[in-house]
Amino acid sequence: MRFPTEPAVDPEIAEAIDSLPDGEFEAMPGLNPEQTLRFFSLARKVYRRTCEQATGLHHLPMGPILVVANQAGQFPLDAISIAIASLLYASPPRLLRLLRPGSSRFPVPAALTEAGITPVTEVAGSTLLREGHALLSFPEGLLTPSKIARDRNRLLPFALEPFRLAIQHRATLVPVAVQAIVPLLGTVNFFPLPSRLKITVGEPIAALGDERPEGLAASLQARVQRLLHGGPPLLERG
Repeated sequence: MRFPTEPAVDPEIAEAIDSLPDGEFEAMPGLNPEQTLRFFSLARKVYRRTCEQATGLHHLPMGPILVVANQAGQFPLDAISIAIASLLYASPPRLLRLLRPGSSRFPVPAALTEAGITPVTEVAGSTLLREGHALLSFPEGLLTPSKIARDRNRLLPFALEPFRLAIQHRATLVPVAVQAIVPLLGTVNFFPLPSRLKITVGEPIAALGDERPEGLAASLQARVQRLLHGGPPLLERG
């Protein structure tokens, strides 16, 4: 589909969204392609200020995928950066939907729902994977209050729910490391402030369908930790 050109629209974002498969927007009821275009155009401006480097985007395959990333802080800059990089620099472009942990609830403005930014439930995520779409998961949790600023590049234990979905639908899993390298607003010892980010996408692995989620979670956690330059040991949840 072709979108009208307007000042708020980033032409490269428009081109990437134009190149998505025809069924990409029909997969989620209430999704508004024009709202998606405007949101991602704005999000790219955030990306330019926050993402220092994004590498390995060629590892994102077609078909159902679960992108598994660590949280680098308390702000959604990591999710925005991964989503923009996947849309603009993967070939072909992938439009990621954020998978919501089963126990969490978020009041989300209608404009974000129309843009596809609403974190999807496990039920909706299951449908999306079955139809060949791409999900983004932060198995440490969407917010990580157990982390303090000096631990933002260390991993908490991964939750198992995303990996059960991947096994159920034999989705390809893609590890992504998000490393906070330069604080944007200075440094504090407790609260992780927004930082410039380095994103590294690792080689994908397939969920074979006969695995245990515990083993798959451990494997992806180890891969993300290696992408974080070997990484320090795991943190215990507080």
